Amino acid sequence: EQARGKAVDKRTDLWALGCVLFEMLTGTRAFPGDDATDTIVAVVSKAPDWSRLPASVPAGIRRLLRRSLEKDPKRRLDSAGGARIEIDEALTAPSSMDGAVTPAALPERSLLPRALPWMVAGVLATGLVLVLAFWVPRQTAASPVSRAVITPPAGVAGFGGAKPVLSPDGTQLVFAAGGQLYLRSLDRFDAKPIPGTSGASAPFFSPDGQWLGFFANSKLQKTLLQGGAPIALLETVGGPNSASWGTGGVIVFSPSDGSRGLIRITDSGGDRQVIASPAGTAEETAYRWPEIMPDGGAVVFTVMRNSGSAIVAELLKSGERRVLIEGGADARFLSTGHLVYRNAGSLMAVAFDPRRVETAGVPVPVIDDLRYGESGAGVYAVSSSGTLVYARGGLVQPTQRFVWVDRTGQAEPLGAPTRSYNQFSLSPDGRQIALQLPTGTRNDIATYDIESRSLTRLTFELNNSFPFWTPDGTRVTYQRRIGQPNVFQKLANGGGNEEQLTHVASGGLPSGWSADGKELVSIRGILGGGTEVWVTPVADVSKARPILQVRSTVQQARVSHDGRWVAYISNESGRWEVYVQRFAGGGGKWQISTEGGMEPLWSRDGKELYFRNAAKMMAVNVTTAPEFKADTARVLFEKQFSGPTIPTGMSGVSPDGQRFLMLETVDGEKPVTEMNIVLNWAEELKRLLPTAKQ
Repeated sequence: EQARGKAVDKRTDLWALGCVLFEMLTGTRAFPGDDATDTIVAVVSKAPDWSRLPASVPAGIRRLLRRSLEKDPKRRLDSAGGARIEIDEALTAPSSMDGAVTPAALPERSLLPRALPWMVAGVLATGLVLVLAFWVPRQTAASPVSRAVITPPAGVAGFGGAKPVLSPDGTQLVFAAGGQLYLRSLDRFDAKPIPGTSGASAPFFSPDGQWLGFFANSKLQKTLLQGGAPIALLETVGGPNSASWGTGGVIVFSPSDGSRGLIRITDSGGDRQVIASPAGTAEETAYRWPEIMPDGGAVVFTVMRNSGSAIVAELLKSGERRVLIEGGADARFLSTGHLVYRNAGSLMAVAFDPRRVETAGVPVPVIDDLRYGESGAGVYAVSSSGTLVYARGGLVQPTQRFVWVDRTGQAEPLGAPTRSYNQFSLSPDGRQIALQLPTGTRNDIATYDIESRSLTRLTFELNNSFPFWTPDGTRVTYQRRIGQPNVFQKLANGGGNEEQLTHVASGGLPSGWSADGKELVSIRGILGGGTEVWVTPVADVSKARPILQVRSTVQQARVSHDGRWVAYISNESGRWEVYVQRFAGGGGKWQISTEGGMEPLWSRDGKELYFRNAAKMMAVNVTTAPEFKADTARVLFEKQFSGPTIPTGMSGVSPDGQRFLMLETVDGEKPVTEMNIVLNWAEELKRLLPTAKQ
């Protein structure tokens, strides 16, 4: 019952008694196996080797063994009283003396002394009550497993999308709700908001449980849980991010979308070093969810591939890479000697030796219907001590539809298929949409013709992202990672061959074109912190030049239609705001938004600049010649649509500036309204999947 994850009762104790009696009589286990996994397989699918019983074992004892070891609990003995009756009858029946066990009948490997064959009958007759009433309770009373359900804080509809995290000792839980992080001690009913964590994601604990790390406003930060303002460690670019805090003051994190690999820093933000990178391989696209092993000698993490994912280990001293689990993702280590991870909608467990950095045996499912998102992260957390928190629900994949939204906020569906979309870009003439479509484990680029309602797929291999149009509207430009990011383009009608335009530096993202279509604009993160906006002439890539270098994070650089100005967003003030500066350089900088802003869009006539502030669509009257001038931003409408997102955004404006292309959620992500918590889950895991450490 335990191996199958079913309920146990006193009939399970009778099964355990049968296993003990079988081994006492034969000197061998009833369900032998080379390791824990083989033993579980034998328990579930095989029968004991009854031929090993000595021929002289009384028929009543044989009957007792068979009834005790029935796999169907309904066919098993109901109680120890029934077993005692079978034993009494075997001992008092006239045939029992004739069938006594003799030393010659016992196998050589018997655990009983060959000179004491009658000890078996004595133990059966007098030790049964002790076995059931003394041995079994000690097994369960040591660390009782208990379950409970926790709900969001009062006044909050549901838990947020950030993964929960448990302190190493399993006594404190951090989760997202209502747009910020909360801390709940498991010995209390209430949860308290953590100051300074608005919009935070990917929280992680320090080894001593005193500090919490997290990502917010494109910064890696930490805060002392006892109180105090968050401390920024360094700049990152976008998300999703993930991190692990090891002993010795070391943090390993995966910045941005994981395409920059894994970076190791100290918990003060210094000594930055790339320890693993997808660069140099066409198959690998990102590294995510690092987990530092207890001795600090290895990091276990997930490799995202065009063909799927794998859990690997990087040995930090030698640089050796080992594949631990094919097809798995988001792994966490328990001090019990187990590695748990997500595979589709199941939480899996496998025996794992952190010193040898290798798994043992076959993984087994321990939780079904685990909730997880499109990024691959499972909504679960485990502590090193063995507490488990998780949410159910399987894959979370909201569906959306494209709509035209006028300047008053009225929406009109386009008629495009309802599905899960990602980044998109509206063509200059407003007639087509370039799409980044999730296709299983990767993304493809396609175009959608609004009038004919036809979809044309442009890519058929590897992982493609961030589509945007050339200024003349004939081609779609996009990024494909082959080692380093590469920029390609293809005719929007699907004809002709792909053209590789240029290589972008590691961490760079293509952002758009100059107004004449001769220069590519890209954004590059600086490892030491900060961002550069580069312009690369496609005809001569050697003349690439930076037009902006800042210590903050910059995204969504958009060139005005007259080619003189570039609008972008930066978090230099502590939140995303929209700025404008000269495209060719030469000084001058204007802050457009004052209360937050993303996704700047230029009107075709150059008289307006649009941007989004959460659910608000904003407009600013601007003058672009002879000098730049901007009026105060005003609200056009306030209505919730998908996004805004980083790095490219999810909105577009029609050529006449009267309509905006946006995504409307049809079947949204159902909020997590409860999470399950299992205290002392390690005890249950050890019984289900024993390890060499036990």
